[in-house]
Amino acid sequence: MHKSNILIVDDEVNIRQSLKMTLLNNNYTNVFLAKEASEALNILCERKIDLALFDIKLGAEDSKNYVDGIQLFQKMKQEDLGTTVVFMSGNASSSDAARTIKEGAYDFLEKPISVEKLLVTIDKALENRNTIKQINKLKKLFDDEYSGIPLIGEDKNFIKIKQTIMQVAPTDSTILIQGESGTGKELLAQMIHQNSYRKNSAFVKVNCSAIPETLVESEFFGYVKGAFTGAYTNKSGFFEEANHGTIFLDEIGDMSLQAQSKLLRCLNNQEIQKIGSNASIKIDVRVIAATHRDLQKMVEEKTFREDLFYRINVIPIISPPLRERRDDIAALFTFFTKNFSKKYGLNDKEISADVINILKRYPWPGNVRELKNIVERMVILSQNIIDIGDIPQDIYQRATEKIRDQENSIGEENLTSEKDSNNNGNNTLKQTLKSFKDASERKFLINILKQANGNITLAAKVLDIERSLLHRKITQFAIKKNEYF
Repeated sequence: MHKSNILIVDDEVNIRQSLKMTLLNNNYTNVFLAKEASEALNILCERKIDLALFDIKLGAEDSKNYVDGIQLFQKMKQEDLGTTVVFMSGNASSSDAARTIKEGAYDFLEKPISVEKLLVTIDKALENRNTIKQINKLKKLFDDEYSGIPLIGEDKNFIKIKQTIMQVAPTDSTILIQGESGTGKELLAQMIHQNSYRKNSAFVKVNCSAIPETLVESEFFGYVKGAFTGAYTNKSGFFEEANHGTIFLDEIGDMSLQAQSKLLRCLNNQEIQKIGSNASIKIDVRVIAATHRDLQKMVEEKTFREDLFYRINVIPIISPPLRERRDDIAALFTFFTKNFSKKYGLNDKEISADVINILKRYPWPGNVRELKNIVERMVILSQNIIDIGDIPQDIYQRATEKIRDQENSIGEENLTSEKDSNNNGNNTLKQTLKSFKDASERKFLINILKQANGNITLAAKVLDIERSLLHRKITQFAIKKNEYF
């Protein structure tokens, strides 16, 4: 059974009915008919027509409102309706046929049309249309922030998420992905779509937080020409664009209650109605929603509709923050390093184990997105080896603070005696160094001094030791000033 919408435009009723019966008998179930241009335009505007068969001659040329098939095609292109068109005629000249192809039609059929020729042409036209849609979709995906990023991670909880995705992807169940910003919720949604039977249809992303409440209805459901001031053309909404595919409603928790109500009605009825039109359009869309908010709490606070929450929360997936899957940092860092090296035409870079050890201690408030941005910076600014000195100073400071907090090596009060400060300073320094398996104490101190631009006071503050102790360490390891300043 073919789900494509096909429109037949011919002024002869017998031809219209004959073509329709031929298509119905060959499993094309959605066939629409029109006898003149105005009727055809109304159908094209209200329905998402995939393929249209236009007769070149439509009625008597001396009639007042005569519009032939080519003129209809030109009007359709002006409206940017995106329908593939095949022309047909029983008395057109060769120049007419050539003109239709020049105008952008897929093909031209001469009447009487054999059933075999008709079906082959339609099949090829629809196949060509799907190929073009796929190419456009791939181009769009290439530009996406997470384009090409696989589900990297061997953390036990993340493995469970990957297993869940493979289980739910082949179904049509509605999915709610919850998690902090930057954890890759969109990536999870894309992976679900790519592993579903809808993968060859559209994946439409909607940032719900970016749509003003007054525009929700027109953006989600579209409108027809003349529906309101400024509606100069017909517009498809997000749901119509996603028909037979997947719609990803990102940050759904940021929608107003009024907008939630309109969305719920659409989801419950599986149909949309464009602004300015009385016709309801059935849709076949898989819904994946995402949010960084606690929707259950919002339901309790009456800021999110309870019925909508249960409608979208059929399969819940929690996207974990990066700080809860620190063992995946090395694999993610390596992946991003290779990608950015290739992107900027740089040689593959080695990664110091010290770098990974430090970054595992950082809290990652921006999650995977923050890691990706930091790796890009380090790849561009580093030499052949990405080392401790390439870590941004603010990242490094927070990471070492985390180490000291975790090991309870820093007291609440400032140390006043030289003896106490030396002892505690040595303990802090030794404990810090133990965190870096392959780093020498000398190398570690040089990198700290480099990041402090040779400022002994600042370096001692980062290490949480007295300046006198740092001076002794510099002397002990024979660190030259030109090594760090």
